[in-house]
Amino acid sequence: MTTSLPPYQIQDEGDVPQDAPPADENVVEEEELGIHWPRFGMLIALLAALLFLGGPKILFVALAIGGFLVFHEAGHYLTARWSGMKVTEFFVGFGQRIFSFKRGETTFGLKVWVPFGAYVRIVGMNNLEEVDPIDEARTYRQAPWHKRVLTIVAGPATHFVTAFALLTFVLWQYGPNSVDEDAWAVQNVAADSPLADAGLTDGDRIISINQTSTETWERFLTVLDDVEGQDVDVIYERFERGQVVSRSAEVSVPADPVSFLLGFDVGTPEWDVFDWAVGEVTPLSAAASAGIEPGDRVLSIDGTPTPFFSDVATLIPDIRGQEVEIVVLRDGEEQALQTRIWERLTSEGAAGLNGVYLGEMIVSLEGTPVANYDEFVALAQGRIGETVEVEVVYDSEIHQERVDINSLATENAVSGFLGISAGTAQDEPLGVTSAAVRAPGQIVELIGAIGQGARQTITTENGLRSLFALSPVETDLTNDASVPSQINPADLRPRDTTDANRPISIVGVVRLSNQLETQAILGFLAIMNLFFGLFNLVPLLPLDGGHIALATYERIRSFGRKTAYHADAAKLLPLTYAVVGLFLVVGMIAIVRDIVDPIQL
Repeated sequence: MTTSLPPYQIQDEGDVPQDAPPADENVVEEEELGIHWPRFGMLIALLAALLFLGGPKILFVALAIGGFLVFHEAGHYLTARWSGMKVTEFFVGFGQRIFSFKRGETTFGLKVWVPFGAYVRIVGMNNLEEVDPIDEARTYRQAPWHKRVLTIVAGPATHFVTAFALLTFVLWQYGPNSVDEDAWAVQNVAADSPLADAGLTDGDRIISINQTSTETWERFLTVLDDVEGQDVDVIYERFERGQVVSRSAEVSVPADPVSFLLGFDVGTPEWDVFDWAVGEVTPLSAAASAGIEPGDRVLSIDGTPTPFFSDVATLIPDIRGQEVEIVVLRDGEEQALQTRIWERLTSEGAAGLNGVYLGEMIVSLEGTPVANYDEFVALAQGRIGETVEVEVVYDSEIHQERVDINSLATENAVSGFLGISAGTAQDEPLGVTSAAVRAPGQIVELIGAIGQGARQTITTENGLRSLFALSPVETDLTNDASVPSQINPADLRPRDTTDANRPISIVGVVRLSNQLETQAILGFLAIMNLFFGLFNLVPLLPLDGGHIALATYERIRSFGRKTAYHADAAKLLPLTYAVVGLFLVVGMIAIVRDIVDPIQL
């Protein structure tokens, strides 16, 4: 993200304001141009180390981030030159020079501290900078308002252009992730409507009316025309307690179908995906043991077809502990995989075991492995009232825990666990034109998601704590809105509540990229660019949005005056340095956490 630290230059993220050099030091001496070979050699060695130790993905992401910085500053540079402003420097990095060259009146180059950003130096950014009278007419502060704003906006705008290009490329090369666009569910059911009277509520999915399928909205409207003024039998599905439940109800359809339709809205079912594929595979799970991979389409489990993800949710609890065959479609070929459905503790199963929680799996007792809950009960039967050492699987890892055995549940103690999430099936790659048309819609969706994450961070206690927590902070989840309403938060293990919205540094971004496939990396880089673009528009100095706000303020104050009004930059410096200080603190904390407690997907 590009910032501008008064009074001298537009700089990029992570910069520390430095005292401006005297005006005559802005002139680059000829002997400073060229390559500083020892520093250049160190840069090549660093890139080679990234490639050798981290692999090509990490090197690619590091170079891509550098490219984003250059593109951002090029936006400032080109518009400043177009506006007639004088630009004396365009550098990537800060500190000592690695190499530089001069073209016209601008010196271009690379400096040692590349990860800390980039900058262009536009003369006369504010009233504090001393400028040669000859150049005063070409300063930023003397430019018309629209040229000043355009020069600043051009930087963040490059990130939106980059995101558009990346998403278009992904759609063109890989195709979109699609869901069944015909799937629908009722939403905002009115309290006095026929559906509410029959017991239906938001999120329910009407499957049939009088044994006639209504799984598409068009089919529902067709069937509705045939049953006006009748009492009909409705079959609907509802997702509750982790599974899909089918229910029936008698619904009175009025003679006027319009009044019936006004009693609810139509939405997309959040719990079901048709033509679905495996999104993620949980390590240490039945799915991982079977060899299921992201992108696989699960066709059947134990002989039962699974066209909907809800079919899996319905089936798995009933086949816990059993050896089953899972048929998947991978790269156009069917494969039969064998595995045993694992078991996880229910609320009833964890109630008598102080130290384990809902959704966890016990794999050993006092060093003796247990294959299922029944084996654990057989070993623990004589240890009631004792504290024992057990190995428990949670957070995709095996943990040693001391557990007080107060009682052992024998009914409904465990449920089946496969270990997959529902992703969306991959469509065929799009043409370039179609990809470019669809990309803006994805950008709008991603901006909405970024905005929601930002609101959670700055408006919630856990979100604010995430900005400054040097290490994970475990708290109970009693007031955590992310816990489903059907789950008692007291049944869940206390979690690190600072991780979900924690800021991620360049170290974390580079390390995270090694866990992603190429398509996911490109999507991640697109999201990063959207965040950079939006963050830079925040109206606080030294961000670009702060310069836009300041230029607009000066424009408003200039109305009715014979001479243009210029704000006193000296009065703004304390706030600017405070914002920069905050960025530095949060940034350093993010770097430390990304080193000692890296984010894992």
